[in-house]
Amino acid sequence: MESALHDPILTRAIEAARWVSFDIFDTAILRKVGSPHDVFAIVEIEARLRLGRPDFDFVDLRSEAERDARHRLEQSGRLAFLSLTDIYKELENRPEIGPSVARQLMEIEIGVELNLATRNPFIHEAYRLALARGKIVLFISDMYLPEDVLAQMLDRSGYTRYRHLFVSNEVGLRKREGDLFKHVCQQIDAAPKRVLHIGDDWLSDIKMARRRGLRTYHYKRPALLAETYLPDVGEWDAGTAESGVVKGLVTNSLLAARPMNKRRVEEDYWYRLGYANVGPLYTGFALWLADAVKKDGIRKVYFLSRDGYIMEKAYQRLRESHRELPPSAYLYASRRALRFAALENFDNGELDFFLRQSHAIQVRHLLGRLGLDAGRYGDEIRKAGFAGPTELLRPLRSEAALRHLVHLLKEPILEAVEKQRIRLLTYLKELEFEVGGKVALVDIGWQGSMQYTLDRLLARLNWPTLISGYYLATFAEALRLGQRSDRMKGFLCQFSEPPTHHQAILQCVPFYEFLHTAPHGSVRGYRDVEGEVQPDFEPNFIPQQNRLAEDVQTGALDFMTDFLEVRRDYPWLALSPELAFAAVRQVVAQPSCLDAVKIGDLQHVDSFDHVEESGYFARPPAWRESLNVKRLRRVYLQSYWKMGFLRRLTCREHWLSGSLKRILESLGASSD
Repeated sequence: MESALHDPILTRAIEAARWVSFDIFDTAILRKVGSPHDVFAIVEIEARLRLGRPDFDFVDLRSEAERDARHRLEQSGRLAFLSLTDIYKELENRPEIGPSVARQLMEIEIGVELNLATRNPFIHEAYRLALARGKIVLFISDMYLPEDVLAQMLDRSGYTRYRHLFVSNEVGLRKREGDLFKHVCQQIDAAPKRVLHIGDDWLSDIKMARRRGLRTYHYKRPALLAETYLPDVGEWDAGTAESGVVKGLVTNSLLAARPMNKRRVEEDYWYRLGYANVGPLYTGFALWLADAVKKDGIRKVYFLSRDGYIMEKAYQRLRESHRELPPSAYLYASRRALRFAALENFDNGELDFFLRQSHAIQVRHLLGRLGLDAGRYGDEIRKAGFAGPTELLRPLRSEAALRHLVHLLKEPILEAVEKQRIRLLTYLKELEFEVGGKVALVDIGWQGSMQYTLDRLLARLNWPTLISGYYLATFAEALRLGQRSDRMKGFLCQFSEPPTHHQAILQCVPFYEFLHTAPHGSVRGYRDVEGEVQPDFEPNFIPQQNRLAEDVQTGALDFMTDFLEVRRDYPWLALSPELAFAAVRQVVAQPSCLDAVKIGDLQHVDSFDHVEESGYFARPPAWRESLNVKRLRRVYLQSYWKMGFLRRLTCREHWLSGSLKRILESLGASSD
């Protein structure tokens, strides 16, 4: 069997050797956690559950026992023999543990180590290549775990064909002093120069192996590469079981597959953003949602388009292993579609949503929002004071004439409203929207206006269904709409609390909407197609940008799959809002230069706008134009992501520092 190894240097080294030996931990095998300490955090929770001791402090006791065992063996000159049994002999002497509990704890730790072990795909390719070239494979480890446990790990990880397994605590020699390499060469009767050793530790695997005459290949383990290629998220180092799993999955999945470089980081940017930053957010939200709908007795979960598109995919991925969760459906709807179907009164502010203008638009476009073809109402348009359907409406200046036109067209508008209301009702029936009982609406959230509008519509239609909303976040403005606070829940923040999460979202709301985008435009209404009601979409869909969103979502769902695999063994694992949000919040608040460019070049299209009317998240003018402070300030104020805009300016290294400082000060910012 051939192998596709992405490293010509390692390929040539393998071909030149007769024997190929591999280090085990952080080389052939990775743990699904950030550090060995995280293994103990998982053991601690498992021990608390199995022993019925909710306050049991295993982590500190385990660390102290290993330290004491090392010291004792070092004093006797037998440190190489350190084994898991030695460590647990220290533990069993603790009065709060004893021999019986110590045996249970050792079984739990071995089980956790086995469950968390996973093969390194890059090293496994090297292993396969060595076998394909007829090389004799060995494994060598300085490790306290028993040899039979390591053999089981190797077997589970796909390393099933090898000649020997040498473990320091069994042999009584260590790589770290070089003695184990000498012993290995003697045991296999091989000249050291015919042996290639592959490992991650510079001293133990490289320096000492070379000192004994072996050829070497230094594998840079993912944990070291993480300092260069992964975001430095403080919450990932919290020392909890959950934070350890998140960091371990991100580190190993993104950095172990093949050698890293800056070009790869840029090419894989959107997938990596999805896996590392967005994956924990989707996963945390889906787990929170599942718990909430079960607790609240929800019969069916409706995910609102477009933001609910990826939310339903995440929920369905979770439901594959939790069939007790209520079924779901994707509900084609939008604020515009629901508000239009609910329109009744022209004098109480209901029309304001449809008449708002952030920029100049034509009369015909605004009438299109109200379901009318402007070509049929030329007389009314002129009577209201406009030259024709293509006249530009200026924000504020045209308001009086516009409201006059709307009142002239009140009857056809209400006819269009009634048609949409009937089609919406038909659509809900075709969707088998739950009649009676409790249902959930799931959306990105903010003000929850779609829940409020649908509630009103169903009440008018005598449709006795109790709707509860479950959102990524809710803002305080939702309460001013008259929403019932007991029927709205937010994952990241509830009615703008905590303010740190609320402010992080406000830094670039369109970015969170991009993360939850769908492969279709906004729903502007409903239409009859051969006797079936189907959604009618706005032309505000950017295909090339959706492909980027698909890459993000693919990465995020891959993270979720990997996290749920760990959770299968440890179902108590969850992601708090703080941990789930940490990496996304950081990329928005503290973007790298690459983040600022990639995300800053995204475009935002408002629900009523056309693609050509979109604006960039954060794209400063060309650097020469940026020296025009007035123009730069105007573009800055129009940008959706101020922090990204400023970051892009500071990344322009060719700017004179004095000019840059003056420009940043003019924007009310700092270059610090």
